[in-house]
Amino acid sequence: MSGLGPRLLGAVGALLLRLWGASWRQHRYGLKLLDAQMASGERTLLLCWHGDYPSLIALLHDRRACVLTNRSWRGQTISCLCRQLGLATLDLPAEPGHQFPVDLRQGLAEEPVWATAADGPLGPGRQVKPQLVALAAHFGFTLVPLGVAGQPNWRLKGRWDKMKLPLFFSRVALVVGEPLQLPPHLSEAALCRTIEELQQRLENCHQQAEQLVRRPTRKNDPTR
Repeated sequence: MSGLGPRLLGAVGALLLRLWGASWRQHRYGLKLLDAQMASGERTLLLCWHGDYPSLIALLHDRRACVLTNRSWRGQTISCLCRQLGLATLDLPAEPGHQFPVDLRQGLAEEPVWATAADGPLGPGRQVKPQLVALAAHFGFTLVPLGVAGQPNWRLKGRWDKMKLPLFFSRVALVVGEPLQLPPHLSEAALCRTIEELQQRLENCHQQAEQLVRRPTRKNDPTR
């Protein structure tokens, strides 16, 4: 059970996140693709870079997904914040082990759509974790890459994930990439290829979002 500190920080953080996101000029691309995948009933894992996750929570908390966190103090705070925003969470062990897939399997019975950072929780930054891809294949997930960027933004110096937070009233773009289907069993060679493909798709989404906030909005974008 979360302590008082994480609950208080989560409640305050959720309030600030609502106000923060409501002030943005939002441009979201690929939502039809995302909504179709989420409505399909397939096991779906939404993935982003760790540095993008606060902005993505603000942009997508109205869509039902279960956020994977861990049982560290920091993880509990994020979990409390997400629940305040109406998102489900699954608190996994802070260190991967035999209990990790057991907890995940139990959670899958209730939630078909999940979300986490592909390089979290401690990096290295923008490097997909092989264990994450292997677990996703084992449990039959379809992966959906996401990217977000804001202009202007505030760069948090010294962080491993190079997090940039859009300022209030910033222009913010969300890009949803094409879903990546995984076979149930990945050989070592196939795992390496899948990691490279996912890495590229995540980078593409993030870079496209960066480009979009720097140019005029296209009217009647069919992907919005």
